[in-house]
Amino acid sequence: MLPFSLYSSWLCTLTLVSFLTTQVQGCAGLALQSTNHETVTTSRGYVTGYAGHDSRRFVVPYAKAPTGARRFQDPVAPSSFKSAFDASGLPPACPQPGLENISEDCLFLTVYTPAGVTRASKLPVLFWIHGGSFYTGSTTSYGLDGAELANAQNIVVVTVQYRLGLLGFMRNDALSLYGNYGLKDIIMALKYVKSDINSFGGDASRVTLVGQSSGAELIKTLLVTPSATSLFARAILQSAPLDFSDQTVTIGNRIGHLAASDLNCTKIACLRGASVDSLLDSQASIIAQGQQGGLAGLPAMGSFIRPVVDGKLVTRDFNTAVKKGETLEGSAKKLLFTTMKEEGALAISGLMPSALPSAAFDPIVEQFYGDRAASIINSDLYSPSLFSGNDSTRDAFVSLSTDYSWTCPNQQSAVNITRAHQKVFLGQFNLGISYYNRTNSFTADRATHQDDIYALFHPTSIGLTRAQRALVKEVQARWAGFVKTGSPNAVGYRTWWPVQSRSNLNVLLLGNGVRGNSAVTDQQRTAECAIGKGVYSSA
Repeated sequence: MLPFSLYSSWLCTLTLVSFLTTQVQGCAGLALQSTNHETVTTSRGYVTGYAGHDSRRFVVPYAKAPTGARRFQDPVAPSSFKSAFDASGLPPACPQPGLENISEDCLFLTVYTPAGVTRASKLPVLFWIHGGSFYTGSTTSYGLDGAELANAQNIVVVTVQYRLGLLGFMRNDALSLYGNYGLKDIIMALKYVKSDINSFGGDASRVTLVGQSSGAELIKTLLVTPSATSLFARAILQSAPLDFSDQTVTIGNRIGHLAASDLNCTKIACLRGASVDSLLDSQASIIAQGQQGGLAGLPAMGSFIRPVVDGKLVTRDFNTAVKKGETLEGSAKKLLFTTMKEEGALAISGLMPSALPSAAFDPIVEQFYGDRAASIINSDLYSPSLFSGNDSTRDAFVSLSTDYSWTCPNQQSAVNITRAHQKVFLGQFNLGISYYNRTNSFTADRATHQDDIYALFHPTSIGLTRAQRALVKEVQARWAGFVKTGSPNAVGYRTWWPVQSRSNLNVLLLGNGVRGNSAVTDQQRTAECAIGKGVYSSA
């Protein structure tokens, strides 16, 4: 048995990194401006946001606070504002470990627009869903300020918060808790965008979902959720660990029963009266049990609290549907999948904080990969002897974890979706911008998990190399092109075609050259993605 430290979270969390209202007056439907503030008229009343030099920001509630009797209930649309709503500050994060500024009253979305936008502008909308393994993250995590992106590409950027952990995903049929509350929050937020984004200058018919890590997994789930189909036009999934499936009702109930038992609750009233701290403690206990292999039927690497395939809201498991070649909901929607070249390095640096002997490779593979272990070991594709240097065993695990959690399942999913006559663009970041761990020598010079976030949002407070500046410029141009038209091609850049077949993947390698320029390849990890079981098997 590996030491507990090796079971720390496989998918890393995001870290958390503000203006008063003014008097409102004017005519309905017009944007009015005063010093550092701007007011728009929405279907629920006046909303006053913060007006910067080049952009505007509005933080608005899309649902009533899920507190008291509304805890563990589906989200409820907010009432109309009796007076001008102060949307100029930043929201507290939803309850999660490690942060002080948290509140259950957290169901807000943040709208960023270029300055001067009016209702008639009808700009396309990029709707960002943050990651954090389903139990951490927020719209105020450092680097997720959408002002620069909105202004640079003349689009509306929306970032959304949703309930996390047990509060967002707990299922317990015996207590009439049916889970998926965080997913339902996102659907409610999308409904708000559909009804009100025109008030902020957006076009409700051109909403593109963009998510990273578990945020991308939520998009994956929305692609098999019929009630969400009409709420967005297309989607970008960045670093979605598509090897992981959503929970079954049985597993969801098992986790929910564990939580209720931890909290000594046999009635729903008890859970609604429990303190946030006690819920977070129970959540931590469940995650620890899962990471130690104590939850049968769940891989030690997975996120243990997540959406449930309930057959009503979420009608199918995405992975199963894609592997069978089934048509997704909204099959005309174009999709874009990206992964990082060494995606797994961040997780490996936490799981294995120091170099390991080569003899440790096989036992660890057997522990983490179960019935896939023999094919992995016998393939000789990941033997530490193939990697040079003094850290060859960890390097082997970076390669293995990247292929098996990200690269291969994204590739196979793209191929299978293409066979079902839906267009998918496939990309890989060969260059990244270190998100928060640039002082970690093992990950500092790799394109690893989360290092695509800055490439899109480009926080101006950090210094970039020439190649990274070129990467940001290309990513923003391509993503904005996809949001606007469904094509990730832009003037001055090589043509990026959708996947055609397994032998013609058309993978765009972002940041491939020393100057940050991109390249295209027809093949990607061919031998590695052909072995083993899972959605990436050649069937």
